Amino acid sequence: MLKNRQQQQLEQRQTLTARQIQQIQLLELPVTELEQRISAEIERNPALEEAYTARDDSNESNATNEQVDSSLSQSDQDRLEARNEFGNDDEIPAYRLRMIAEREQQREEIPFAAHGLSLTDYLDNQLSTLELTERQQLLVPYIVGNLREDGYLDRSLPLIAQDLLLKEGIDASEQELAELLQIIQSLDPPGVGARTLQECLLLQLHRMEQSETVVNAEKIVSSYFDDFAYKRFERLTKRGFDQKQLEAVSSLIHQLSPKPGNGFDSSAETLLSKVTPDFIITEHEGELTLTLTDQREIPALTVSPSYKQMIADYRDASTSERAKLKETIQYTRDRVKDAEWFISALQQRYDTLRTTMTIIMTLQRDFFLSGDIIDLRPMILKDVAELARLDISTISRVSNSKYVQCQWGIYPVKFFFSESMQAKDGSDVSTKVIKDCLKQIIDGEDPRQPLTDDQLTEELSRQGYDIARRTTAKYRQQLGLPTARLRRKLTK
Repeated sequence: MLKNRQQQQLEQRQTLTARQIQQIQLLELPVTELEQRISAEIERNPALEEAYTARDDSNESNATNEQVDSSLSQSDQDRLEARNEFGNDDEIPAYRLRMIAEREQQREEIPFAAHGLSLTDYLDNQLSTLELTERQQLLVPYIVGNLREDGYLDRSLPLIAQDLLLKEGIDASEQELAELLQIIQSLDPPGVGARTLQECLLLQLHRMEQSETVVNAEKIVSSYFDDFAYKRFERLTKRGFDQKQLEAVSSLIHQLSPKPGNGFDSSAETLLSKVTPDFIITEHEGELTLTLTDQREIPALTVSPSYKQMIADYRDASTSERAKLKETIQYTRDRVKDAEWFISALQQRYDTLRTTMTIIMTLQRDFFLSGDIIDLRPMILKDVAELARLDISTISRVSNSKYVQCQWGIYPVKFFFSESMQAKDGSDVSTKVIKDCLKQIIDGEDPRQPLTDDQLTEELSRQGYDIARRTTAKYRQQLGLPTARLRRKLTK
């Protein structure tokens, strides 16, 4: 006989507020996308404005300003412009003052460094912070390696298991691979590892703080996705969703990313040709100086004076007038609050970026002085997080899609992160150094008789790097190089 029974279960679930999600999104944006994000926020929120500038005056006024500016240094011009925008020095935001101080250091065009950022690298850095078993560490690269550039997994788990058995002689169950896929799907960017658009959206929704709109969105995407995708809203209305709920769900879903891997590129040449660095490191007599990239195009922001005045007028209004204006003033207050938060969030973004990159510059000082990969020291996300007193996830997001320019070229910030291996002489060596050595060995091999993983391991040992064969195979896969059999060519 079946019995109904209630059972309580304690479950711990990490959720993010809407503000936290927006802060994360701002932190992840490279400088090239920040202006677009600011423009979108200004369009969305009427209480947020670009600060008034002298450039908005008549042509006659502009000509006069140009005559005055010609006798000033660039930094003096910038400070005068900011004073015109905000009224006096005390009103100029701190982030704008720092931008003015940095603006004298102009960007120089120098050759690109041939080190690209890929989605695989981004995921590998996160996986390195997890406590995976040796078996999981062996299998996870095969799933990551099957992700498309947009972050989707387009090869089924049974086929991946078959590939492992036929090509590598590894017997892996579908259940093992499914558990690893769940781990990958828990990483950033949200939605990575999805097999369909529907799954991609659900993965992102599941990370959000539960609210009526989020719950409705999860229900619609999971159960009525086709109706939503083809805008058959009348069917959704019949299923109990009113117009206001559908509008809220539609707005939320349109904020999600349909291609979570966008922003990464496996081709270093293609990616770097479009790069604007977020950081510039210069060297003078052995001293390194860090500046954030000149952001002249990024507008200074302020809260709309008219909205502030509306709130002030409401305070002075009579009781009857206040009753009539209650909804209007609440809307006004909400928009002003949003504007103030956004300006503060930009300030926090600036401070976090500067703190993080300053620590990276200090830890990798030898490399920035020499440009030699052999001077790249082992450094993981945790090292920087502890020094910055920030979460590892924050450091990871700061590094995502960000670039640093130095005298040796432009590098993705992720390039400077690598794990540590011990060389034969007892010194700690970056795994990037070992990978670079491995690539040079393979580049120099006889293509008619390519080296096996065992032979590559022996050669690395001769060069001072004592690692296991499976580690050699793992590094080879991360470099995107096939097995010896697949590297073999008929002619040299």
